[in-house]
Amino acid sequence: MNRFELVNEIMRATLNVLATVAPDWLRGHAQPEWVERYERRPEDQRLPSQKAKRQAQADLIGTDGILLLKALSTADAPAWLREVPMAQVLQRMWIQNFVPTETDGVRWRTTEDGLPPVAQFISSPYATEAHYASKQRTTRWVGYKVPLTETCEDTEAVPHLLTHGETTSGPVADGEVTPRIHAALQRRALLPTIHLVDMGFLDADLLVASQRDYGVDVLGPTRRD
Repeated sequence: MNRFELVNEIMRATLNVLATVAPDWLRGHAQPEWVERYERRPEDQRLPSQKAKRQAQADLIGTDGILLLKALSTADAPAWLREVPMAQVLQRMWIQNFVPTETDGVRWRTTEDGLPPVAQFISSPYATEAHYASKQRTTRWVGYKVPLTETCEDTEAVPHLLTHGETTSGPVADGEVTPRIHAALQRRALLPTIHLVDMGFLDADLLVASQRDYGVDVLGPTRRD
């Protein structure tokens, strides 16, 4: 989802959760037009494609979210409603995607206003720790990476065995993972003498550190200077 679709979906999801856990409270605070505006997921709607109309729609969604968040923060709202996980995600995503205005409202946050780094940016209302990532400018996803380490003996008589799997957030640079992989293999007494890696897992500092700290020779293609 892009940012516009994300704020639409988190608003829809929050209303659905509140309709389940606090239907009477929501009926007293929801705006009538919210039913039509948020009854369908973004991919099932005809969202505006023109920039100006999209901007206006984003600001409208922002205003709806602020109205809901203000209602949740009033004294008459049950305190436990503010602890509903989806409502907390809504608040975080509004800080991420909107800027307060002088009229006590919000407007769409632009790159000039400053956006969170990709490793902190919420890219899914349902998995806040899953972040946008890309690899070699051809593969894009929201989620995680799992670098796998396996044996590779010279003889076909010995099977290749997985010795480690390291789950990381999608935006984490591959090179940051190499020392963690070596540390995990050392704890299991599975360190290799030679570790063949892809380009992303290797740089000059890692070559030195891997040999110094773990006695491992890291081999692989290197980046051009």
